[in-house]
Amino acid sequence: MPRTSRVLSSSGIYHVMARGIDKENIFNNTDDFLKFLSYIGKSKEKEEFKLYAYCLMPNHIHLLLQSHQDSLGKALQRIITPYAMYFNKVYKRRGHLFQNRYKSEPVQDDSYFLTALRYIHQNPVKAGLVKKVSYYPWSSYQEYEKKPYLIDPKLAIGMIGNKWMLLTHLKKIENDHCLDIETREHYTDKELLQFINSFVAPDKFQEGTYEERKQWIQKIRENSMASNRQIARVLHLGKSTINRLLKED
Repeated sequence: MPRTSRVLSSSGIYHVMARGIDKENIFNNTDDFLKFLSYIGKSKEKEEFKLYAYCLMPNHIHLLLQSHQDSLGKALQRIITPYAMYFNKVYKRRGHLFQNRYKSEPVQDDSYFLTALRYIHQNPVKAGLVKKVSYYPWSSYQEYEKKPYLIDPKLAIGMIGNKWMLLTHLKKIENDHCLDIETREHYTDKELLQFINSFVAPDKFQEGTYEERKQWIQKIRENSMASNRQIARVLHLGKSTINRLLKED
């Protein structure tokens, strides 16, 4: 089955997720987490990208970064490939460590940037690993709270006002919908509308450019199991409009 083209981000910012093959752990101990972070640092030295957030979960990772599309893959390859080689050597295993290629979604505006930033940091809480965002040692929350090492905190802080307002935002538990490790279940119309609202107000959909509307529809399709008919119904559009934006017959 051919790979689908990635949706490009006009801002150059992407939320990226990669998980272990067959949902297996990709981190077993502190050394593993530290080794992965070291490869992020080395990649930053070679490729031009800014890192705004990360969260290393036992069997998957989330990154929020800004990079040109042609260098995004190179930046991630410099992280994922050497780490997989390290992991296989240490644990005497062979074969792929990560499930297929990484997933990514474009982050086009300030609102969704802050949503994705919070979502990434709340992964350990929602997974039941810790009770508070600040308790998890393998996310960039520690860098926002104390001293930045890998991340660039200026963009997020500038969007929300100051450091303490940002930390409060990251700790506030919300039912955010972003790129996830699991395949989305079927949404009800109400749930689908809530998901769409997380990145664009439905009544503003018609005001977007053709490319913006196309990217929004692709995002809905990639992150839910909604049919074209359901999407059309929720957005009060004709099904033919959805088909045209997706170039489906």
